[in-house]
Amino acid sequence: MPKIEIETFGEIFGNYLLEVVADPRRNDGLAWFVIKAGQMTLEKKPRVPDGETERIYLVPSDVDASLLHSVRFPRVIRPYGTAEELFRSMCEVVRKYTMLTELQAALVVFAAMATWLPERSQVPVCVALIGPRSDERQQLLKLVHCFFRRPLHLAECKLSELRSLPPTLNPALLIEHCEDLLQLRKILRATSSRDAHLISNGRAVSVHCSKVICLEGSWSANLPDWSAIEIALPRAEGALPVLDDQTQEQIANEFQAKLMMYRRQNYDRPSAASVQFVGPPALSSLSAEIARALDPCFSGEPTLQGLLRDTLRSYDELVGKPTEGRLQSTTTEALLRACHESSTAKLHLTAITKQLNGILEQQGETLQLDRRAVKKLVRGMGLEFQPRDATGEYVLLLKANRERIHKMARDSKVLDSNFGSGCSDCEDRQNELIEAIG
Repeated sequence: MPKIEIETFGEIFGNYLLEVVADPRRNDGLAWFVIKAGQMTLEKKPRVPDGETERIYLVPSDVDASLLHSVRFPRVIRPYGTAEELFRSMCEVVRKYTMLTELQAALVVFAAMATWLPERSQVPVCVALIGPRSDERQQLLKLVHCFFRRPLHLAECKLSELRSLPPTLNPALLIEHCEDLLQLRKILRATSSRDAHLISNGRAVSVHCSKVICLEGSWSANLPDWSAIEIALPRAEGALPVLDDQTQEQIANEFQAKLMMYRRQNYDRPSAASVQFVGPPALSSLSAEIARALDPCFSGEPTLQGLLRDTLRSYDELVGKPTEGRLQSTTTEALLRACHESSTAKLHLTAITKQLNGILEQQGETLQLDRRAVKKLVRGMGLEFQPRDATGEYVLLLKANRERIHKMARDSKVLDSNFGSGCSDCEDRQNELIEAIG
């Protein structure tokens, strides 16, 4: 029978699941869990029949040993009870060793569990840890390294470095420092699409992977066009519980084994329709994107889907909607100011961006939005951009658009502080308000 050798870190082929794991028989080796129809074996070089050929699976031979040593692989497989019991036990560990709230702990655990079924979702999970470097952040990163599938902890990361990753490793990137927003956008584009590839030495490399990114400033203010679970890290009052290397290893060994069982139990379940977040209150647009990333990973687990729905609605009440409201109000004020200052029938994106960043600076914000982020905010308010002229893209200041901007300014309560002297639209909106009151 002809043989085909395949170098990979894992594959779902037919009714087989092949997963690279740490070899429990050796301290520094890798092996394969081969799962078929619920039966599992541990093999060094699995052979899988494929019609008239035989597929022989090998761990990629050209991967540096230091990289493999930096990535955590499960060593054994262990029962976990129900999915809800697994979820709650992970939340208990997060709450024990950090100062995260119950809501924040649940979000971190949902993200961690989703990484074990990456085939379910087109969009990998992204978690943003917001705040300066602290003991709290370092302790949480240790726990993330225990829970996420194939975590790779990096001090910093550049797009060029992702090209050197093994093609099928797809680790969870834990990035401690990434304040260069331009570089971060490139990383997000490359790692957030299952179909996108980077070219390295003449071969296509998929870097589709989950991410935990540490950022000092607000994610939603600086990257409004990218969804992420935003965790604002609280300051620990007093000393945190000790999480030494031995304790961390015990936690990792326990939960990596249980999460590997969770993957085994769920990898071949047919994906049911995603839960519909219907009824009040509706999710914000960013939380809806998070739901689309997470929900397919819990198909077949209605209890967890219900918990996810409730968690995201609570998250919206605390973070999502207020942030969106502030950005929309500030964008409306920028549009109104740019509208008053424009001497033509064109409102250019560069002018709107300048106005918006100026307002943010006045509000004490140190981070600024680029044109791409501002364009998405403006389009989300129902205004469309025209093709570029010599100055760039622009919104036509037709009567309908001027009225729309001024009505949004009135409703956002920014009209009075930016009333345009001699502006008929401002006078009309103010008269409408007076008539409504009186």
